[in-house]
Formats: sequence, structure tokens, C-alpha cells
Amino acid sequence: MGERLKQIPNMIIEFWNKYTNKQKTIILSVLAAAIFLLAILVAVFSRTEYKQLQVFTTTKEAAEAKTLLSENG
Repeated sequence: MGERLKQIPNMIIEFWNKYTNKQKTIILSVLAAAIFLLAILVAVFSRTEYKQLQVFTTTKEAAEAKTLLSENG
């Protein structure tokens, strides 16, 4: 098992070195773009959306509603 783990870095280096510099650049660019796109998607879909429940005409009504919402969690 230990020998197998020691071979992994060499296998990765061999895999990476079989590509030309242009191919390496393309691979890294695609990976960077995918990570960037994933970060944007996570940010967009995890945003909290707020909805307007009611429009109050007086501050007294707003205070009552705030109290009611706070009490009920």
C-alpha cells in the first residue's frame, strides 16, 4: 500500500508531462473557468430572497406586525 502511494506523484507527473505547453494552458484555462462558473452559480442560487409581506401606512401598524413576527419566530 505504501509503495502504491509513493507511485501516485510520479504517475501524475508523467500524465502532466505528456501534454504540450499549449495543451497545458488550455487545460488550466478550462479548469479555472469551470471553478469560476461554479462559484458564481453557488453565489446566485444561495442568495436569500426577501418578499414583501405587507405595506403599512403607520409606524404603529408596522411595530405591531414586527412584534407579532418576532413572537412567532
